[in-house]
Amino acid sequence: MKGYDAGLKVFLDGYFTKGLVPQSLIRWEMTGLDDEMAQLR
Repeated sequence: MKGYDAGLKVFLDGYFTKGLVPQSLIRWEMTGLDDEMAQLR
């Protein structure tokens, strides 16, 4: 399939298995980056 990126599929599979939680929490869980969450403190 032209333009298919397996990395994107892996990312989206991981993202959508997390359920309905805030995007910043998913980002922190998947990447370890907590800058968005730190702004809320």
